[in-house]
Amino acid sequence: MTEKAINKLAEQELLSEILQTIKSGDEDARGFAVYEKVPLLRDKQAARGEFIKMLYFGTRLKKSKSGETLEVEEDGPEAWENSIIRSWAASAISVLDSNKDKAARLEVVKALQRETVNTTARYWILAALYKMSTRKDLETVVNETAARYKNAIMDGKNLSYESPDPINDRAAPLALAIQASWGDAEATTCLEVLLGSNSFTPMWSTCRALEMVSVRGLLGILTRVASDVRTWPDIRSRCVYAIGKIESPASIRSLGHILSNDQDALVREAAVDGLVNLGTSRTVKKLIEKTKNGSDGSPYSITSHLLGALLDQNAQIRYIAAKALFDVMLDRAPNDEDAAKIDQAKTRARINASEKVVNEIVKEQTELESGVPLLVDALRLIDPPEAESAAMVLSRYLFSEDVSVRQRAEKALRLVGGEKAVQTLMGQKSEVLRAYNDLLTKTDEPIQQLFQETMHQARFSFMVSQIMSIVVFVVGIGAIIFGLYTAFQSGNERIEFIFGAGTSIIGAIAVLLDLLVRDPHKRVQEATSILLRIKVIFLGYLRQIHQIDATFKHEFIEGGREFGQKDVEKTTRLINAVMKNTMNVITLHLPVRKTEKLAVDEVLKKWKEAVNLNPNAPEEEASDTTEQPSSESESKTQG
Repeated sequence: MTEKAINKLAEQELLSEILQTIKSGDEDARGFAVYEKVPLLRDKQAARGEFIKMLYFGTRLKKSKSGETLEVEEDGPEAWENSIIRSWAASAISVLDSNKDKAARLEVVKALQRETVNTTARYWILAALYKMSTRKDLETVVNETAARYKNAIMDGKNLSYESPDPINDRAAPLALAIQASWGDAEATTCLEVLLGSNSFTPMWSTCRALEMVSVRGLLGILTRVASDVRTWPDIRSRCVYAIGKIESPASIRSLGHILSNDQDALVREAAVDGLVNLGTSRTVKKLIEKTKNGSDGSPYSITSHLLGALLDQNAQIRYIAAKALFDVMLDRAPNDEDAAKIDQAKTRARINASEKVVNEIVKEQTELESGVPLLVDALRLIDPPEAESAAMVLSRYLFSEDVSVRQRAEKALRLVGGEKAVQTLMGQKSEVLRAYNDLLTKTDEPIQQLFQETMHQARFSFMVSQIMSIVVFVVGIGAIIFGLYTAFQSGNERIEFIFGAGTSIIGAIAVLLDLLVRDPHKRVQEATSILLRIKVIFLGYLRQIHQIDATFKHEFIEGGREFGQKDVEKTTRLINAVMKNTMNVITLHLPVRKTEKLAVDEVLKKWKEAVNLNPNAPEEEASDTTEQPSSESESKTQG
């Protein structure tokens, strides 16, 4: 078969399936066939003809007294179901029609006039006419349908006892709603009376009509009825659905109030559905933009109300609220069929919705143990782990300066799961450890530099002292030898005496200088010995600190939920104890003579200052905890 033949056959199969579903399917299947599959039909004329034929399903020809042939409904047990099938056919024509098929519209009008038994069928046929007709085309039919109800209400009759037009109990409120949408004040008044009648059937029919045709002037009474807990829950939920059809920022405020305060789950669910409808309306978006009322936290902010619903006690409401948040964030052209653009719009929507949820997660008002898991459930629905948007947004908060924010982000990442979340958490721990190591390295650098400078100065002083001692000693001995030699070899006794005595004096002076230098030299040697002992103690100190640090890192990585503030405090106590014990070892193993203390005072000065910065360290716990490190340092020093 050719491609053209296959396409034609597929079209016929699709149309046949739709017709069969309308005839024998349940309500959900019929709705899917009409509203999802009918738009897929390409041969509009063939489909139009079949749907018009179905408008006569279950009818028969009958001649009137005047001899005119009429199509009338068949009597029998199937009459009610046949009228429902005809109403679905009218709905299919309204979906197929482009408001230009006058002949099809006239056939639907005839179908409405033929329906004299089923009030529900009349309602749906009138609804189909409303969708496919202009006011001019529809006005006569609407006025006829609403006339009896309108006259009875305006005359003050009580509808609780008797219906003014039983066959139009469903269709008349719809006709009144259509008139009210055209600006008919009397029709609006009639609808208010019906909503306030405290009678189930008129209230139900009116709410259903207002779900089909929105009337801005009825927002107030719809909100009052929806908020009145004495009213039937079904009526209240239908009022909420009707509010969701009114394209106004005020509707957002009403739905948000109901969602936050109502105790009935069905009513709250209807409020979420209404918020989705308003959130996807371009008219509402433009109105909010013009009035500048859509900021986060505003009663006119749809996302704020939906975020609150993510913490609802009812799981079904949390579920639909999460889905709704994504739908509200999805912003693309209505008729855009470009797959790449649609994917980009969905990606942006996932990221934007994830950001909104994460902002709620990191708020201090959100309960860490109960609230965060619920919001994470929403993240999973908005953005499955493989999409990675949620993990990407959460990773931005892992290095926040606020400890609470970091904890919430980390907990949320663990709950979200997925490869990206795991990689992000591991990267965060690696980054924290790297920053911690860098901090320790920077802290150790001044100590190491101070120690190296001190040792360098000691070596320099020692070398200078050695050189001075050698020079003075050599000069002194040389002068003595030369003086003696000159004195005994010269013939002139006076010169020999003077020179000999002079050289002896010079030698004596040199010896005195040697004595003057020897003591500083000895002090340098002693200081060097002290510094060597300090070096041993210092290396022991570093060893203990590094052991504590290694333990801290291990607990940080493996500790999981049990790692916390207590572990940090314990590590701090251990470090303080090591510092104090190190100072005690220095005091124990270094000389105490004044001259020797002067040589090391400068070395120990900064160490003592470091210890004094922690005067409130718990000494009892520290001493008990670090008794063993102290003895180790002592043994190292003695060795």
